[in-house]
Amino acid sequence: MDAQWRQEVVKLFSPDSYILDVGTGTGALAQELLSKGCRVVGIDFSEKMLSRAREKLKRFSQATFQAASAEEMPFESLTFDGVVSSFVIRNLHTAGNLIGGIRESYRVLKPGGTMAHLELTRPTNRKWLWG
Repeated sequence: MDAQWRQEVVKLFSPDSYILDVGTGTGALAQELLSKGCRVVGIDFSEKMLSRAREKLKRFSQATFQAASAEEMPFESLTFDGVVSSFVIRNLHTAGNLIGGIRESYRVLKPGGTMAHLELTRPTNRKWLWG
């Protein structure tokens, strides 16, 4: 099902959107966005995962990957048209960094931008629900 969920996230963006993929891992969500024509920056704290994403997506010139944490992003405020993640929120929550990660995602998002976080759990707070 996560492939279908990624496709739903991609529908939220137009081609040429500048997207930050937080916790990109091997780049599965980044790949979907790149295939649509988006420009993607993928961050992850694991250099090993970033290496796999770079290799997997080397044919896309509009992709860059760098080591960074969700709680301290090395980007200017109001930079991205969209901020996405897949299966990262649970890790931020477990580590006690959920608020910091969401705050940082919001900081780098342009006004009117879209933030979408895929997760397996259902939020208890209704303002976080997508449908």
